[in-house]
Amino acid sequence: MNEAHGGIGAGNNTTKLPGGMDWDMWVGPARMQPFNPILVKDAFYHGFWMDFSGGWTPGMAPHIIDLPVWALDLGFPTEVSASGGRFIIHDDGDAYDNHEVFIKYPNLTMSWMISLTNSYGFDFVNEQKSQRGLGIYFPGVNGTLQTDYSNHLIYPEGNSMDGMRTPPVSIPPSPGHEKEWLECLKSLIQPSCNPAYHARVDVPIQLSTLSLKLGRSIRFDPVAEKIIGDEEATRMAMPEYRTPWKFSGEYL
Repeated sequence: MNEAHGGIGAGNNTTKLPGGMDWDMWVGPARMQPFNPILVKDAFYHGFWMDFSGGWTPGMAPHIIDLPVWALDLGFPTEVSASGGRFIIHDDGDAYDNHEVFIKYPNLTMSWMISLTNSYGFDFVNEQKSQRGLGIYFPGVNGTLQTDYSNHLIYPEGNSMDGMRTPPVSIPPSPGHEKEWLECLKSLIQPSCNPAYHARVDVPIQLSTLSLKLGRSIRFDPVAEKIIGDEEATRMAMPEYRTPWKFSGEYL
């Protein structure tokens, strides 16, 4: 099935800027390109342009791979491999429409897949209709946990879980993003999702888009927090900002 799909549509025939819009400033450090009314419609559409999002893996994966990073206290990966491309969708965007990723850690491998061309989400789509299926599986020896942020279903391996009890709740509920943020400002204590934590979520995602661009696996040193043995990948990991913007290497 490789039928072309119109995706988000075509709006590049409209070149007139909205009144008072500074297109140069809006594009900022990204690659300069023609004004597109779809791109600026709202933030949702940024996911269809690589220059403004990196595609939908950076847009959606943080909400899901956060769960195993949090639950298993994962550090940085040792290798990331990705495949995919722009196979079916033909619209004004330029991001991949399918992306499959393997993220290797010392004791496990995590996989991620996203498709903009098919809504089948395994058991995460239980109704016979097109919809977004978003969640993750934790395969274990005794069973598999299918979960997102509100549903937690366990599928036993045979009778291996007979007699087992649900463990008590060990993670306190969030007081809410806004309240936690204000409390952290007053106490000077880092919030639960702080920059150091989120880097462990974000780095494998960025390596996955880099792997897709280069067509090869990216090896990573989780201690030194550097790409290993790939000068081109190391160079491409540094964003290229359009003049006069400058990217500080200190951020890396």
